[in-house]
Amino acid sequence: MSTGFDEEFIPPFPWCVVILTNPFRTKITTTKGYIDTGSDGSIIPAEIGRRLNLFKYPLMRVETRGIGGNSED
Repeated sequence: MSTGFDEEFIPPFPWCVVILTNPFRTKITTTKGYIDTGSDGSIIPAEIGRRLNLFKYPLMRVETRGIGGNSED
């Protein structure tokens, strides 16, 4: 399945499969991405950033709160 609703949230949160790469496309990963049509940007979890070695090419780094309200790096 490549799209759906995450029933762990109320109301259920829409998601789709996303493909992420580093700037030179030397590393790639596929993951579930949550869809927020009111968002002004995209956030990539630190674990995926490390996997793709994105910290080598920082644009900006901020602390955020996840959908459940937990602090994330």
